[in-house]
Amino acid sequence: MFVFTCVIALFLSASGLFTLVSLSIIKKMKEIGVRKVFGASTSNLTRVINKEFFLMLAISSVLGAASGGWVAGMLMGSIWNYYQRATPMTIILAIIVMFVVAIMTVGYKIIGAVRMNPAAVLRDE
Repeated sequence: MFVFTCVIALFLSASGLFTLVSLSIIKKMKEIGVRKVFGASTSNLTRVINKEFFLMLAISSVLGAASGGWVAGMLMGSIWNYYQRATPMTIILAIIVMFVVAIMTVGYKIIGAVRMNPAAVLRDE
């Protein structure tokens, strides 16, 4: 039951991140086009797009791990006298899975943005 809930939460968060990345790339299309015209590399474009998302993801993973461990401990302690506590390895594994899903989600949109034709984007202005 917990695995099913985790998978559903993972899909919902991935779709939200996909939408957030899509909106951010749409807002930065002209900047990406100009950077491509001036010869920016794929790694440079990737860094420009990824910087804000992975900063937010790092901050949220630290805050979420701390508050999630605390709330889970309180909830389990209020229900049972004896239970298995969440270990640091469990929390680290959850953060790794979250980062892998985020990399796949953001990477898919970045590949599309890097492969776009800058002339088509800059022509609209």
